[in-house]
Amino acid sequence: MPVTLLAFGGILIASIFWATSGTVAKLLFGTFDPFAIAFFRTATASLFLLPLFWKMNTHKFTHLMRDVLPVALAFTVNFLFFYVGVSKTTANAAAIIYVGTPLIAALIAHFFIGERTTRQKMVGVFVGLVGSILILVLPAFEKGKGISGDLWGNIYIALATVSWALYTVGSRRLSVQKQYSPIIITSISTFICALTFLAIVISMPHKTNIFLSFLAPYNLLWFVYLAFFVTIVTNYLFQWAIKHSSTLMATLTHYLQPVFAFIFNSLLLGEQLTPGMIAGSIISMVGVFLATGTGMMRMAKTLRKG
Repeated sequence: MPVTLLAFGGILIASIFWATSGTVAKLLFGTFDPFAIAFFRTATASLFLLPLFWKMNTHKFTHLMRDVLPVALAFTVNFLFFYVGVSKTTANAAAIIYVGTPLIAALIAHFFIGERTTRQKMVGVFVGLVGSILILVLPAFEKGKGISGDLWGNIYIALATVSWALYTVGSRRLSVQKQYSPIIITSISTFICALTFLAIVISMPHKTNIFLSFLAPYNLLWFVYLAFFVTIVTNYLFQWAIKHSSTLMATLTHYLQPVFAFIFNSLLLGEQLTPGMIAGSIISMVGVFLATGTGMMRMAKTLRKG
């Protein structure tokens, strides 16, 4: 089976699991604050990853800190803004705003790692950002939240999107130029994230004993799901796609996630679309196609040949 087809299958699976991230967070907010959810998710994932990291790591500690730590910090900042944002806005709004990731990543890659950006891609970046800005400011004009969510919540999600774009470009550099494996990048990023949120969690007051709440069977099952499927599986597939195909292929997850997110959020949370959000989404998708349409068509031809 062609590597391109395997990469596309991988990002399809990752999109399905990533699309449930906001949904599950909403279900857990009744018991846990955003920082506690981020900590238990990444700490549980770290327990799964530690044996693999210990077995596969061949890099010196100083090299890991020099190369991977900046990327891991971008991963951590993404978690921070995502969970704060999704606690205030709707899960659907969060999924749509993340559509801007490929557009932001194109700009970052152009200026920081020298990836060539054509005029068509720049036009696409501009159009897509117009759509994302429309999504961001809709709560200030529309009556009722619906999918539009909360203005400040949407801004936090936008900051999380920028952080994820930095993580994406940094991961591309690590995997291609530095030859780091997907497991090493995923592990270090998850470890740093867990330690950061541990420091935040133990320094904050909590209404209930969050550690006892974590051990409740219902909550524990959700966190195991978040840790294994939404963190480890998705990030490994994402890193593998970056390493074996391209940044474009990997970021296709953000085009697919809203489709699955709408299904999950409608069934489990009862969130509904508003006309304004549909308009913003269409503008964002137009920008995405302008920026990456040629590459997507080449990929489709490759898949048909494969």
